[in-house]
Amino acid sequence: MTANDAAQSSAMMAAGAAGRTVTRILIDFAVTLQFSELKRPSATFVLEAPFGLAAAGAKPVDVHPGELGQQAVAVAALFGAVLREVDANQAGVLTLTFEDGRTIEAGPDPRYESWSYVSDDGGRVICAPGGRLDIWDPRRVTFGDAD
Repeated sequence: MTANDAAQSSAMMAAGAAGRTVTRILIDFAVTLQFSELKRPSATFVLEAPFGLAAAGAKPVDVHPGELGQQAVAVAALFGAVLREVDANQAGVLTLTFEDGRTIEAGPDPRYESWSYVSDDGGRVICAPGGRLDIWDPRRVTFGDAD
């Protein structure tokens, strides 16, 4: 993956989710954070592999979807949090930074898709096995040949 791919995915995810509030959290074999509001497409992050969740300046707590105990309380506490910044790097590491300083850091998995982002406007980013980012950006879709 190139630096351009990482920058493109970060920009698309930030445009869809930054500045928005977590309005729904689903906890099962994945952790799903949804950002919805009237007159804007909803945006959703699905975290399927272990990830770190940290309060401002604190050591991250390892969260293992599907095996949540006390960690579920920390995840549920994200309800109402406002997302300040989204970043995905060339290694496939997703970082979500909230306005209160909490962060989520989700890295790649060597065998499985570890995290994904989807927006109702058609944008999608999937962290494929090993950290490759597969990006579907509806703003860049072209149909047919140029000639």
